[in-house]
Amino acid sequence: SLGIKKQPKILIGEFSFDNSKNQFILKNLRLDKTEPNSINTAINVFRAITNPVNIEKIKEFFLLPKLNELGLKKLMNYLTKKQLSRLALICGYNNGKLNLFPQQVNLNLTKNINLFKLNSDYEFEIRIGYIEEHRFQTNLPLTLYQQFYDLLINNNIPFEINLYHDYLKNSYRSRYLFVNDLNNFIHLSTIKKELIENITFDSNYLFNLDIRFSLSNEKQINIEKNPELNIKLGDLESKIYEKKRTTFKLGFVNIDCTEIKEISKQDFNTYLYSIEIELLDRTKPANILINQLSSLLLTILNSINS
Repeated sequence: SLGIKKQPKILIGEFSFDNSKNQFILKNLRLDKTEPNSINTAINVFRAITNPVNIEKIKEFFLLPKLNELGLKKLMNYLTKKQLSRLALICGYNNGKLNLFPQQVNLNLTKNINLFKLNSDYEFEIRIGYIEEHRFQTNLPLTLYQQFYDLLINNNIPFEINLYHDYLKNSYRSRYLFVNDLNNFIHLSTIKKELIENITFDSNYLFNLDIRFSLSNEKQINIEKNPELNIKLGDLESKIYEKKRTTFKLGFVNIDCTEIKEISKQDFNTYLYSIEIELLDRTKPANILINQLSSLLLTILNSINS
């Protein structure tokens, strides 16, 4: 009633850091604030104070093509171990001295690609994800998925966007495509998918991501002759997924960026995000295709890693 302000229960102060004394100095109290900055913000600011950016060092990054060997060595001190490993791999690969994949992976890829070329029902695909204890996790964080998507869009790669409903039960899948003119989903295909082999490449030490190659037999099912295999008309045990897919067309491969939600669940607002590369070319020798895939993966994965 006398106009005296109550003292807040929490006092927030603004500090500077004295490098010579190695201590914080209170500058003023922030009575206008009721919550402090997050601990992550505080730590990042402290790191910036104790390790200030040297503008001359930043300039060196822009002079990279002109740096001599000594200048490059100094610059490399600022790279992480993963950045150095990627740099060495890319330099070695571009000069024909290194392969992206170990010898055994190369041999397995050669075998599977040759099988893929001989059978039109076979699908050879590459998934980006994470090796987990009992499975390969293909669900990517949204921010990482968006980096992939933006990279492909910004390179003006031709693409098309489709909306699918996939009905899955056991090894069978019925796919329905949404047609705008009909404002409805129409049956596209029913397949029986049988895995032939997975080849998993642990590349997390380089790119924070792993790679899985899969060869599968996708046998087309005639649902007119086998209507019981049209899963949409089947029992309630089937899973239903809605997939919004952007397909980028590079000629020898398609890259599918897919946003997925399971609409057979009550809570169907949770999205999954996946990146899949499908090999299309069945004409070139396996070693040429492996080189093309290696270059593509190196370009994409290096572009989204810092």
